[in-house]
Amino acid sequence: MFIELVDLLRCPRDHDDTWLVAAIYEKADRDIITGMLGCPICSATYPIRDGVALFGETTMDNRESARGAYAESDEDMAMRCAAMLDLFDPGGAVILSGSWCRAARALLDISPVSILLVDPPAGTRVGHGLSAIRIDDRLPVAPGSLRGVALDERMAAPRLVEAAVRALKSGGRLVAPVSVPLPPGVTERARDDRDWVGEAGVIATPPVPMTLRPR
Repeated sequence: MFIELVDLLRCPRDHDDTWLVAAIYEKADRDIITGMLGCPICSATYPIRDGVALFGETTMDNRESARGAYAESDEDMAMRCAAMLDLFDPGGAVILSGSWCRAARALLDISPVSILLVDPPAGTRVGHGLSAIRIDDRLPVAPGSLRGVALDERMAAPRLVEAAVRALKSGGRLVAPVSVPLPPGVTERARDDRDWVGEAGVIATPPVPMTLRPR
């Protein structure tokens, strides 16, 4: 778990939004290998084991998801992901979930962004730019903190789609399977036979008053 990404994580329990406090037991460079995340409001704790923050007991086996039926290399998948999430400029953080995690390492070669993997397939290597969490049915991420989220078939439950929209910055991109209805607050930008691409609504700001100075 990349230390700087801890700032984006939130306690998933029902109370006021709050950051988490990290206790580091073992780290390598800027990655936490073993540690604990604690909530200052409800005192819940979430362990970090082998670099993965555990917010739930969900695990993924080695079976291919439906996406695995497509003959697509990790590099091709990464390029498609970068195009859909508009990641050709550096900076910011994105979430890749489930089978999209397969593209993560190649995506780092395309765009230097911070990548948080959600429920990656078993055996996925983290560190060196990749962080990971495991969850149940909630997304423990701060509102308005991400530039992009890619959800696969397994992760596109209604509650997680809603949480992904809340986690996006204005203008951030959301990718989800075509079987998933477009959520409120998201404008469709593109669609193929597998996924649609949506953009989070831009939050309007009040006009700035201008005063003319006399010459």
